[in-house]
Amino acid sequence: MEPQICMCDCIAGLQFIFDKYAGRDGNKETLTKDELKELFKAEAKGGGTQMPDEAMEGMFQAMDDDKNDEISFQEYMLFVAKLAILASKMKGCMGGQKRS
Repeated sequence: MEPQICMCDCIAGLQFIFDKYAGRDGNKETLTKDELKELFKAEAKGGGTQMPDEAMEGMFQAMDDDKNDEISFQEYMLFVAKLAILASKMKGCMGGQKRS
């Protein structure tokens, strides 16, 4: 039997994770580089713990569309959407199934 996953729960979970780390360094509406690094180390199931600082810096710069040295919720969600698209193309990655 397939697990029952509600889209609303998934979205709420993504918001919860963002809120859990945003604001530790000040602004509760954005993630700093250090907050993003903490988020990935704790939430990326191993992927963030092994990421070199240079790779983390590159990812931060790629996510920071407005180049203000902070990641907004919108920038975070755009990145998550890109990860979801990539995962859907890779069999078994992050629980995703390859689309036909």
